[in-house]
Amino acid sequence: MGHWQKMSAISNVPDVWLPWLSNTGSMTRLLEAASRAQCQVSVLREGWQEAWQDERVALELTSACCWIREVVLTTHEPVIFARSVFPKKLIEHFPSLTRLGDQPLGKTIFSDNTFQRGEIDIAEINQEHLLWQQIPVALQKEKFWARRSVFHSQFGSFLLSEVFFLYVATL
Repeated sequence: MGHWQKMSAISNVPDVWLPWLSNTGSMTRLLEAASRAQCQVSVLREGWQEAWQDERVALELTSACCWIREVVLTTHEPVIFARSVFPKKLIEHFPSLTRLGDQPLGKTIFSDNTFQRGEIDIAEINQEHLLWQQIPVALQKEKFWARRSVFHSQFGSFLLSEVFFLYVATL
């Protein structure tokens, strides 16, 4: 459990999760429309850190030093944990990505055509997965569905991983 696979290759995803996992637009907009509530962002951690090995592979990085941002998105309840990995080269061109604060990343990257989403990878993760271990203890469950995508621009790419809490399926 916890191996990333292309969305097109996954057959065991429950139907209720498909609209969330396959959405290629702004997750913030989708959450707000489904819940009829404004999406709030709580920053858990952000700063310069080493990207994980699988993140470096996904981004084809030789240097592990990246700006890492981990947040929880909440509407009526916490609904998504997100981890963004921004390589140093990308931050040099987009320093505002280090100053998002409580603003959703989606409002920045979907406001123009600077970034294009690559293929979506899906995983069902449990406590053995590094992403699961970053989720606040009060929100941890036995397992979660997660997705990740590389977003590309002419100045470089970044990786966005999102872990969906069970509540999202009931919106």
